[in-house]
Amino acid sequence: LGLTADSECSSCPERYYCIDGIAGSDFCESGHICGGGATTPLPTGTFGTDTNYECPIGRYCLKAGSSNPNAPTDCSTSKYTYNLGSDALDDCLLCEAGYYCPDGSYEPVVCPSGKYCIKGVTTPTDCPINTYRTSTGGINERSCAQCYRGHFCDTVGLNTISGKDCAVGHFCPTGTSAEIKCPPGTYRSSDSAYHKSHCSQCTIGYYCPEGSSSR
Repeated sequence: LGLTADSECSSCPERYYCIDGIAGSDFCESGHICGGGATTPLPTGTFGTDTNYECPIGRYCLKAGSSNPNAPTDCSTSKYTYNLGSDALDDCLLCEAGYYCPDGSYEPVVCPSGKYCIKGVTTPTDCPINTYRTSTGGINERSCAQCYRGHFCDTVGLNTISGKDCAVGHFCPTGTSAEIKCPPGTYRSSDSAYHKSHCSQCTIGYYCPEGSSSR
């Protein structure tokens, strides 16, 4: 009573919203955070920018009331919330397949090439030896392709077969991890062979030891 100017009015306190100048009309609603000066129980500001905001993706916000945290609450490991305004632990869902949810991250990260991510993981898994994957978003081991014929995949986590061409004197069937030498009595003078039949018979008058690249 007795105020003569707007500047004499106090800002609405944290946890509350104030309507028509009434101090602490009520607590703000779940799914929203009132950090002071709120005029609605459902503020739609942006976390990290505004004092009063909607609960951000990746976390949930209980109704602060007089005792609950007046801040977003983290989901447990490998879980996050998909929508703004999440207001309960049940809104925390496992990280989707094709993504991983690192500890301390509030948004899923797309699974990188050369790897796959099953549902609910915090780190990607390398595609196994003999396989590779050139695109992102692999969801299981079957997302990794067998090493293409004429190439070899000798390490885990390959995201390209560039530079993995089968060398002269060798052949590489589909899904191989190592080059196979052409058998004795044969040779292969160009790369990327994928079948033993691609090794030519040694020319009469010459000898071709195992893995020969010329007659």
